[in-house]
Amino acid sequence: MNVFQERPLFLYCFIPLIILYSLNYLLDHCETIIALVTANTIITHTYVWNMITACFYETNSIKLLLDIGLLWWISKYIGYPNIEQFGLYFLFTILSCTMGASIYYFARFVGSGREEFLLVPLYGFNGILMSFFMYIRRIHGNGYIHETLLPRITFHQLPSLFLFLQLITGLIFGTKNILFEDFLFTFISFIFSWSYLKFYYKYDDENPLLPMNLITSTESHVQEEFQFVNMFPQASHIVIIPFTVAFYNLMVLIGLFPPLEVSERKPTYHHLRNSDGHNTISHTSSGSIISNANGGLTTSTNDHGDNSPLPVKDLIAERRRARALKMLDAKLQELSKEAAEGWDDTSLPLSVDLLDTGKPIEMTKFKV
Repeated sequence: MNVFQERPLFLYCFIPLIILYSLNYLLDHCETIIALVTANTIITHTYVWNMITACFYETNSIKLLLDIGLLWWISKYIGYPNIEQFGLYFLFTILSCTMGASIYYFARFVGSGREEFLLVPLYGFNGILMSFFMYIRRIHGNGYIHETLLPRITFHQLPSLFLFLQLITGLIFGTKNILFEDFLFTFISFIFSWSYLKFYYKYDDENPLLPMNLITSTESHVQEEFQFVNMFPQASHIVIIPFTVAFYNLMVLIGLFPPLEVSERKPTYHHLRNSDGHNTISHTSSGSIISNANGGLTTSTNDHGDNSPLPVKDLIAERRRARALKMLDAKLQELSKEAAEGWDDTSLPLSVDLLDTGKPIEMTKFKV
């Protein structure tokens, strides 16, 4: 019994899984009552309970055993979360899966006019499992799932790995196989659980039962590691980032996500700073403007004869003056080059020989 006390989450999920599965042998047409059927929920009937029961309902014994096995394994990593915060997270994840799936099939019905989309039974435990995978990713981060069997797979890759394996089963065995039937729940939970844990879950540092105290990194470091793209291999980031940025900007416009905060520690690049971080020196008429590796600007000599930083207005004036001098120098070089090309000896006849007369040369024609 002590083992079950160490895994309270296992009991809370195991009991409804067994009860709802046993109803398959007690009720006729159990799928239409317990599973999520869009028509039965909001149109022909008011089976509102299936918004919750659908995520705990299974009809196949093999799938049920797989769910229980994964639940037993993952429950040891979660421990005792905060009841209030984790309870809200758990409830909202279930509702997001069922409501999102209902909206999806209702939209397909509106688009195609086929009533069969309103009668599709939706059920499966994988949406809840995905929310647990995402939660322990927030707790353990770069920890290895199994250092011996899976030495290169960390908890950061666990949610995407679970999603990928379920997708592979659908591609190989078809969309009607027992492992792929609740893929829609898994995908919705994949997006929602990350979003909720990233922006809405409240972590209390003073409570030792909460995940923020189970990691040794600082909060900013954890937030950086919990980025969405870190669930995928580094090589795929170049493909994934444009889609994640577009999705994030859309959520910001809707008001669901907060705007990104620019970190002051990240380097900024401008025209006075080299990409390698070394100082850049610009010579002006009043001295040398030096841009250091930290982005600061100083001058070697200013109007006061010291090396104190120039005011912003003086810096702007110096930049404009240096730019004007550079443009003037380029223009003078261009005119000098044109004058040299235009000098032609045959166009300058001499009226008298300078050696014989000693008189100055009379130029009859000068072409510029």
